[in-house]
Amino acid sequence: MNPSKNLDTLKVRTIKRVTKLRLLAYDAVNDSDEKRRSRAFSYIMIETVNLWSLFVRSLYLSCAQATRLSTGLKVSCNAYGAVTSTNAIDVAMRVLKPRESRRRMRDEPSWHYTSTIVRLATHLNFSNASDIITAASYAPNSIEDIITIRNFYAHRNQEIYSEVISLARSNYGIVGIKHPNQLLQRFAIGRTQQVIFDLLDDLRDIIELMCQ
Repeated sequence: MNPSKNLDTLKVRTIKRVTKLRLLAYDAVNDSDEKRRSRAFSYIMIETVNLWSLFVRSLYLSCAQATRLSTGLKVSCNAYGAVTSTNAIDVAMRVLKPRESRRRMRDEPSWHYTSTIVRLATHLNFSNASDIITAASYAPNSIEDIITIRNFYAHRNQEIYSEVISLARSNYGIVGIKHPNQLLQRFAIGRTQQVIFDLLDDLRDIIELMCQ
C-alpha cells in the first residue's frame, strides 16, 4: 500500500478491504463445513494483520510527506528531510531501531503494533498526532487480540493457543472453548454480533479516526 496525498483516499481504500474481509467472515460463520470455516478464519485473521500493518506504514509515510487531512490542510512534521518514502523509513529506523539497518521490508519497524505509529507521530511532531494517539487508544485490546489470534493461525503452537483461550475469558467472557475458531464465532458478553465482527468493526473505526 503506497503513501497517499490525501488521508481520505487512504481511508476509503483501506476500509474497502476491511469490508471485503467482513463479507468473508459472514460467509465463514455461516459455513457448516468445519474445515472450510477454519481455513477462512485463518485467512481472514492473517490478512487483517497484513492490511493493518500496510495501513499504518502508509499512514506514516503519507504524514511524513505532508499528506492532506479531510479539512484540506497539510500535515506538518519534523521529519528531518523525509521528503521521500525511503528517507521517511530511514527516519523511522533511527527512531525505533537505531542499532539496525534496513535491507529488506522485513527489517522495518513492526508496523502492526499501535505503539509504532504513536511513537513516530509523537517523535516527529505530526500536526495530527493527537488524532492518531486518540485513535490508537480507542480499542487497544482489539488490535492486540487480532494480532494474538493471527499469530495462532500463522504458527499454531501451544503457547499462543493458551494466550487465545485466556483472552477469550478475560476480554470477552467466553469460557469452555477448545479452539480459536470458537472464539471468533461466539458472542462476547453483552454483544449482539460475533467476536470476529466486533474485531473488524473496531479496526474500521480506528482507521477512520486515524484518517480524520
